Amino acid sequence: MEAKFNKPHNITIFSDFKYCLNYRLSGNTDPISNIFRIEDYFNYLANQKYIIPELIKGIILLNVLSQKWQSVVKIYLQGNKKVNDIKFATVKYTITN
Repeated sequence: MEAKFNKPHNITIFSDFKYCLNYRLSGNTDPISNIFRIEDYFNYLANQKYIIPELIKGIILLNVLSQKWQSVVKIYLQGNKKVNDIKFATVKYTITN
């Protein structure tokens, strides 16, 4: 399918999305390179016209944080009272700063 229509097969799309859902950031290393890896997967899916809403991407990024980073999750969620405020870019900014 990918060779004929220049689109990845649905198994590839599922695999990429599942990778993002199941990924876990280590509490002992700098998370930025791993966040970029997840962002690359989301960008790859978007380039193939499989757009994941910012809210879902933001929640996924919050979910991949280890137990050591749970204070970041709490601080982020307390500071963003509206659901529409949860975005991948702002979660990434909060984690890296």
